[in-house]
Amino acid sequence: LKWLFEFNVLKTIPMNGPIALPELSAQCNVPLQQLMVVSSIVIACGLLRRGNESNTVSHSFFSYHITTNPNWNKSVNMVMDLYMPIAAKLPELTTKYGGTDKLTETAFGLAYKTDMPFFEYISADPVRIRDFSVAMQNIATSDIQKAEHLLKMYDWSSIGAATVVDVGGSSGHASILLLKHFPELRVVVQDLPDVVEKVKEEQRITNLPTEVRSRLEFMAQDYFEEQRVQADVYLIRQCLHNHADKTAAKLLAQIVPAMKKGARILIVERLLPGEGVELTVEEEIHVTALSMLMMEMFNARERGVADWREVLRVADSRLKIRSVNKPVGSIFGGVEVVLEE
Repeated sequence: LKWLFEFNVLKTIPMNGPIALPELSAQCNVPLQQLMVVSSIVIACGLLRRGNESNTVSHSFFSYHITTNPNWNKSVNMVMDLYMPIAAKLPELTTKYGGTDKLTETAFGLAYKTDMPFFEYISADPVRIRDFSVAMQNIATSDIQKAEHLLKMYDWSSIGAATVVDVGGSSGHASILLLKHFPELRVVVQDLPDVVEKVKEEQRITNLPTEVRSRLEFMAQDYFEEQRVQADVYLIRQCLHNHADKTAAKLLAQIVPAMKKGARILIVERLLPGEGVELTVEEEIHVTALSMLMMEMFNARERGVADWREVLRVADSRLKIRSVNKPVGSIFGGVEVVLEE
């Protein structure tokens, strides 16, 4: 993929159909044999598509998206530059640390010669953390990752005037979306004190309509400490995939004491295929690649339904999966969890 970026191959492939490899080779000024080898493995991975005629290639959903969206293109390129040295260190990680789950013993740390966890490392450089944050925001705007899919992952209208706690909810983007669509909901967004303080300083909330702002609250809360709010739904969206199993279980266990009868936990994460979860080829490539990245950077992973069932068992044996809902067109699925008495 990096090779394709370097020589503008993706930008040269027509948006509306296939192109012959010899023609593509000439337009990109790259050796035909190299192009044939690279394109064959990229096609096998689903990142490009083979045309109907021999020796032709066309865009896949993924390549079309990163080619037509400048922000996404730039962000994917930046993440690749960050990731390539890390990928090369996976064998050394296994040799040196075995099956470690420590944040100070990662392929990332070996590649960048640090024992600092990833977010601590990039936060030390204002430019690096800014570029990374922008990249994540850009990637999150892709159709398969849009927050709007959250509206279909749970029957929000059925819970009426309920309280939702958005655990690790950052600036409250997903919560604001819920409040705009479900006028009876009240949402408490929880995150670390510095995150909450930043949201208040930027005064983003003051620009919201009164009917939304009046039902939205921000609260400083470390999600590894016992939950302080009794709610109807605890939304945990994209907070667990960068944590090892036992750490994810620890977070979930902190919610249990606050759960009243009928309360739910809704885990929203990328789901691996199997046990009721079907993915397109492009979606499976995306999820499994991210799972590898989580392993190399955090000793964590993306999970399937069976994996979540085991994490919940470790957190509290009474936590059970009630339903799983992955909307069509979304890379994320919602795992609804109840506390059995």
